[in-house]
Amino acid sequence: MHKHLFPVSSSAVRELTAACFVLTTLLVSCGKESAAPNPDPGSAASASVENGAASPAETLPVEATEAKPEATEAKPEAKETKSGAETWEGCVYPSEERSDGDYLTLSYFYYDGKADPEKTVFEHAPSSSVRFAVPDCVTEIASGAFTDCANLQSVTIPAHVVIGKDAFRNCASLESVTLTRNGIVAPPREDAAIGEGAFAYCRALKVFEFPDDVTEIGAEAFLCCDGLKELAIPEGVTSIGRDAFKDCAELESVVIPNSVGLISDGAFQRLRKLKTVTIPVHASISKRMFAECSELESVTLTEGGTIAPMRGDAAIGDEAFSWCLNLKRFEYPEGIRSIGIKAFYGCGAMEPTAIPSTVASIGDEAFYGCLLKEFAIPKGVTAIGEMTFRSCRFEKIIIPDGVTAIGEEAFSNCPDLTEVVIPEGVEVIGYSAFNNCPKLERVSLPASLKTIGCAAFYLCPELKTVLIPSGVASFADAFDISKTRLEFPAGNARYRFTPEGALIDRENSVLLAVPWSFEGHFTIPDGIRAVAPRAFRYSGVSSVTIPESVTSLGAGAFSYCGLEEIAIPPSVTEFQAGGNIPGITQAAKNFRMAYPEHYEEHAMGLFAHATRLKRVTLPDNMTEIPYAMFRDCESLEEIAIPESVKMVQPVAFERCPSKETVRRLMEARRARGLEAVWMEE
Repeated sequence: MHKHLFPVSSSAVRELTAACFVLTTLLVSCGKESAAPNPDPGSAASASVENGAASPAETLPVEATEAKPEATEAKPEAKETKSGAETWEGCVYPSEERSDGDYLTLSYFYYDGKADPEKTVFEHAPSSSVRFAVPDCVTEIASGAFTDCANLQSVTIPAHVVIGKDAFRNCASLESVTLTRNGIVAPPREDAAIGEGAFAYCRALKVFEFPDDVTEIGAEAFLCCDGLKELAIPEGVTSIGRDAFKDCAELESVVIPNSVGLISDGAFQRLRKLKTVTIPVHASISKRMFAECSELESVTLTEGGTIAPMRGDAAIGDEAFSWCLNLKRFEYPEGIRSIGIKAFYGCGAMEPTAIPSTVASIGDEAFYGCLLKEFAIPKGVTAIGEMTFRSCRFEKIIIPDGVTAIGEEAFSNCPDLTEVVIPEGVEVIGYSAFNNCPKLERVSLPASLKTIGCAAFYLCPELKTVLIPSGVASFADAFDISKTRLEFPAGNARYRFTPEGALIDRENSVLLAVPWSFEGHFTIPDGIRAVAPRAFRYSGVSSVTIPESVTSLGAGAFSYCGLEEIAIPPSVTEFQAGGNIPGITQAAKNFRMAYPEHYEEHAMGLFAHATRLKRVTLPDNMTEIPYAMFRDCESLEEIAIPESVKMVQPVAFERCPSKETVRRLMEARRARGLEAVWMEE
């Protein structure tokens, strides 16, 4: 099938038609002069033609007729309309004339009236258009047909028309789109759609009437239509694209028909005045679907429709209702399997609602800041994500059977929580899981438990006693042992407390923890072989004596303590996690260190963030200053680099006032022919 591109103006067509008429007349005249005279109608020659017996001369016009182009290439017959415009088999011919003085008609379009009457594409509109009427014969408005028509205020479109991608994008003055239901109407098409970005950034658009047979609303179709106040999505629409109505600031209510099954990410995000929403119970609830709808109060689910039951992997998407500050109640669809990351993040007004038993997964931060006072975790859930219930207002929480892990900060900052019941089967309690629960009084830990993460029960001053199961391998830095007394099963002689209140693992000769309340000098007992990670963290220790028996210092062993000086004996050869001792001199005043001979390959980040460290003398046998060793030592002014140092690793002196001094020193040594590599840059 062929498509014909018609010219712009009707006057041009009339001129072309007249020219063709003159040319035809001349040809006919020439034919008459060269042919035999035409007999009278009553002559014998005429009679012979009528009887089917034509003379040789009379057959020439027949041969000429057979040589004409095929009918499919012929131009449709033109007809005059009352307004002077031409029509082609019912379609208004392209014209730039004003009709009744209030709108511009078609500018360009493709039309194949004979071969494909259902395919008439409107291609482009004059950029000066103010009010525009799309002809009835058009079945599709092409991509970008009206893009950036800044003066366009209103448009009339036949109800059957498919509206293409970016068709009216950025028509900043467009206020209304009106549908007509008369004229030539093509049969409904299965792919009828409002294209991607069709009315995006039409900020003045107040009224839009959806076409009769539309089945799809494309991505960003009405993005940033600030003036759109009413939205009646018709029955028959099956999908709503990504960001379709995002940032429609004036919309107050949305009713999604039962025919809709797929709603893509961010479709109704940031509708600042939206208060109520009606959604089919079977529709997908996608990522950021109603995120930041700060005035949204209720979400109603409707039954019915033609869509199949909810899929087995159905979910409430990530951030679907995040920051819906006034959302009070949400009725969860039956059959959902998961609640996504940050699904209800910051929904501070939310009231308790039963969650379907089909839910098996609750994402990280799903109910962060919801201020919920009650919550029944479904029995199918096997893990509680990071910060899932942070800052909720529970008084008691019961972890269901089947859960094996409680994520980092899962219940942190819950100011009203007084009791936690953790069932058998749970093996891991993550970092800061119950941190800063100031009213927490009772915690029951199961025998299945293997690990309690760092700071899991920090800042829980009312938690007086906790029984630690025998199978727990790591727990000492989970509690403030100056506030919480740790107890162990009867007959367990593995752990003991020193007179200062420090906890020791006698079986492995490890110093596990020093009470936060301890102040002054601390002497590690002889025979201790290792200092556990974060053992002195938050304590008031000012100095430490380390015996020769110690060979290992755990990561962050002296972080965030009041340490002023320390001497590390040469027996220490292992610095866990790269030898990093975060905060080893955070509060240092007159720091002094005796360096062990074998430490350099392990000492990465050893003094990082030692903000009060002023003077350092490195040992003569040191060959390399490791990565980040003096990072953020903002007070470091004096440092002696021994000749043995051959290399300075990247960021070793980042944000350190001695950086340029050390760099120049290494460059000077290299100029003297010594091996000196500066990798700081």
